[in-house]
Amino acid sequence: MYSPKIDLIAFITLILTGLIPCAVNFPVLIQASQVLAQTPTDRKAEAERLVKQGIEQFQTSQFEVAFQSVQQALIIYREIKDRQGEGAVLNNLGVAYNILGDYAKAIDYLQQGLAIARETKNRQQQANILGGLGSAYLKLGDYTKAIDYQQQRLAIAKEIKDRAAQQQSLGELEIAYLKLEDYTKAINYQQQSLAIAREILDRKGERNALGNLGNIYNFHEDYPKAVDYYQQSLAISRDIKDRQAESIALNNLGSVYFALKDYTKAIEYYQQYMLMAPQIKDRKTEVVILENLAQSYAALKDLPRAIESYQQLLALAQQIKDQKRELLALFSLGRAYKQLKQFPRAIVYYQQLLAIAQQIKDQQIEFLALINLGIAYKG
Repeated sequence: MYSPKIDLIAFITLILTGLIPCAVNFPVLIQASQVLAQTPTDRKAEAERLVKQGIEQFQTSQFEVAFQSVQQALIIYREIKDRQGEGAVLNNLGVAYNILGDYAKAIDYLQQGLAIARETKNRQQQANILGGLGSAYLKLGDYTKAIDYQQQRLAIAKEIKDRAAQQQSLGELEIAYLKLEDYTKAINYQQQSLAIAREILDRKGERNALGNLGNIYNFHEDYPKAVDYYQQSLAISRDIKDRQAESIALNNLGSVYFALKDYTKAIEYYQQYMLMAPQIKDRKTEVVILENLAQSYAALKDLPRAIESYQQLLALAQQIKDQKRELLALFSLGRAYKQLKQFPRAIVYYQQLLAIAQQIKDQQIEFLALINLGIAYKG
């Protein structure tokens, strides 16, 4: 899907849970280094040492050599016929490829790991690997296979009473059914996920489930329910001091009230988002917020504030090279000044609009700019 920028803290968390990401452009499987220890016990200790070495290498951003360390560990586990160790490393490699977005390779490693987990009757590892396979197929858009693997994982997770794994599978099932537009099942699985998150006191999981439910009801234009779930999601985000999630909830609430044409409420949430924008540093979302904020003020006929927001929108759109919104801002500023009968200012913006339209050879926008320039000149 994309080549990720691996966050070190997130990586360390994965390591501590036995999930070891690997580097991009890594070499072919390398031969094990000179084996100092001769007994199976000593060789197993060497494999474990290599895994720990990989952790240290990742902590210092030596991703390729860290991957080599893990591959050396895999070779040793295979040589000493330690199927549990081999299966764990294969699972880790599958997780790594999932993180890197190479889902075909992720599936290959995970399938190898699953065969060993079934052979050794390791139910926990089976559940973990089935979840990884489900996630890979979900990213590939094969929702039928994603559902199949997550259902298998869910059954095992219930058997071994792994509530966290159950919650994760339910969340993935919700996404798959949402993609298949089976909204009844999507809501059902997300409600189950929410219940477990509350039971195990997983505040982030609870927050995510509430936000997802809000999204489903928002999509179906059941705005009262969407507002209710978004409000609960916002409250938890603030409680756990997750600024990124808080900003998402504020944006969602603003969008719902905008759809309801309750522009005063929409502005309230959009303004709260804008106060956080310097810390969030999500310019692509910020430009959308500014567009909606400006349009909300315009709908309320508060032209001075609409102009202020459109000017901010114009500056940001030019900065991030969002030409579509740059054109929108120029046209809207021209229209606002025209409504205020400040025709010289309107002409300035319409002329800029015309220049860009001619540059990109967009005849419709060029015609629109010329018509409005004519009106402004007649004033």
